[in-house]
Order: sequence, then C-alpha cells, then structure tokens
Amino acid sequence: MNSLSIIIPCYNEEAVLEMTYQALSLELKKLNRTYEILFVNDGSKDRTFEIIKELSLQDSNVGGISLSRNFGKEGVLKAGLAHAKGDLIVVMDADLQDPPSLLPEMMRLIEEEGYDQVGTYRSSRKSQGLATRLFSEAYYRTYNFFSDVKVPLNEREYRMMSRKVVNTILLFSEQNRYVKSLWSWVGFKTTHIGYEDIDRAAGKTKYNIKNKLKLAKHNILASSDKPLKFVGSFTMTYGFLLMVYTIYTFINTDFNLNLFWAWMMWVQFVILSVISDYVGKTYLESKHRPNYIITQTIESKMKEHK
Repeated sequence: MNSLSIIIPCYNEEAVLEMTYQALSLELKKLNRTYEILFVNDGSKDRTFEIIKELSLQDSNVGGISLSRNFGKEGVLKAGLAHAKGDLIVVMDADLQDPPSLLPEMMRLIEEEGYDQVGTYRSSRKSQGLATRLFSEAYYRTYNFFSDVKVPLNEREYRMMSRKVVNTILLFSEQNRYVKSLWSWVGFKTTHIGYEDIDRAAGKTKYNIKNKLKLAKHNILASSDKPLKFVGSFTMTYGFLLMVYTIYTFINTDFNLNLFWAWMMWVQFVILSVISDYVGKTYLESKHRPNYIITQTIESKMKEHK
C-alpha cells in the first residue's frame, strides 16, 4: 500500500497552521495508510516554525524543514520534494484553500486509473474580486501564449504525484523555476480535478498586485524563450512599418515626427527590458547557487523511501 507525503509550504502562517493540521490529520487517518505531513517554513517572521515544532511533538507523523530565509515558492517546493519520503507526494497550501477531502479521489485516480499526476484547478473564483479574477485570466492566457508548455487555466499547486514524477522533477537544477511549467513539461499520464473556490481559513494572502505582476513576469521568462523570439519578430514587423511611415512622411508633411520618435524610444526600451531580464537570469544561473538553504530539520517517523 502506497505511503503518502503531504508537503505544505509555510510563510507567516501562524494564524492557520493548527487548523490546517487538524483538518488534514482527520482526513489522512481515514485513508488507513502510512503518511507524513511535512511543513516547510520559508523564512517566516512569526511563530510558524515554533508551531511546527509543537505539532511534531504531539504527532510523530509531522515533520518540518526551516529555511534560512524566504526563498519563495519555487525554492520551498523543491526543498519539500527533496525531503518527502512517501510513495505518493502531495503539494498543498497552508491556508485550507486546498480541500483535504479531495485526497481519496486523487489516490484512486493514481492507484486504480493509472495516472502519474493528479492536478487541480479552480472551477470558480467566487471569493475573489473582479480585478483579481481578470488578472488571473489575463495571466494564464498571456503565459500560455508565450510558452510552448501550456498550463491549464486556473491551475492550483495542489497536486498529487507518483514517486517517479517527483524524482524526475528533482533532476532539474535551474535557479529560475516555475513548478507548474515543470509539471507539464515532464509529461507522464496526468489528469485534473476541479473544485469550487474556498476562502482562506485565517490570515491574509501574501500576494498584492505588485507581487503578482513580479511573479507573473518571472514565471513567463523562467519557462520559455518565446518572448525573445517575439521581440525579434516584432522588431522586423516594426521595421517594415517604419519604412512605410517613412514613405508616408515624404507625402504628408503634417505628420508629427516628435510623437513618432517618442513611440520609437518606448519600443526600444521594451525590447531592451526583455533582453536584460534574460541576461540577468543567465547571470544568476551561472552562479550555480542552491535553490534553498536548510537551517533545521524535524524528521517524521516515516522511513526513508527506497
């Protein structure tokens, strides 16, 4: 019977951590199999890791990892995947927006239907405002336009994977990662489950509009070189239009050249911005720094996966 590892990234989650543990433990005990709950503390500034320690003393199924600082979602997920001991590995958020009640069906799809990955997506976003919903829609469509590897609309990071999928993902060593893209890129037999949007059990989201834009830009540039190709195509097209407009200026002397050159400078800045981002990411990759640094580990009672 397959054992189960639940990886929960945590950043300043003291308000919800115990509720998450209680709800998750209740569901896991129904499955009647070996499991571990692995909390990964991503440099929290509150009592998150102290609570993880307390939970591990109460329940030997609980393990914990504390990172030396905030490495972001990609670093914390890699740390969790590298230390998970189970045959089946689940990634879920700490705020109970990912319902533990889906776990039995996810396991059934892998163990009985032969899937290697079971992902999830929001079938609705009722709890979110119009601006957030529009941003999310625009992000996924923009990402899929620029990337050769497509990510399902409204896909969550809540996912169950077989051990061979996790071992394959751990082969990737790049600094600039986007785990949703990696899940799609590695392939394997995959299906998705949809569920209704759920409010956070407690606490506040860590992502404001500035962080969302920064993350969206990182995810697109980390997953594809298509923006560079787009810049090349755009430059050629713009060059052709420039030639047409040059001819037009000889015919119509009333054309405002100041406005034209202003737009030209803007286009150049956009192109240089995209190229500089790729140069910067190449620079970071050349350093070969680790994706995360661990300062403390709490082992669950589950034996190491062989």
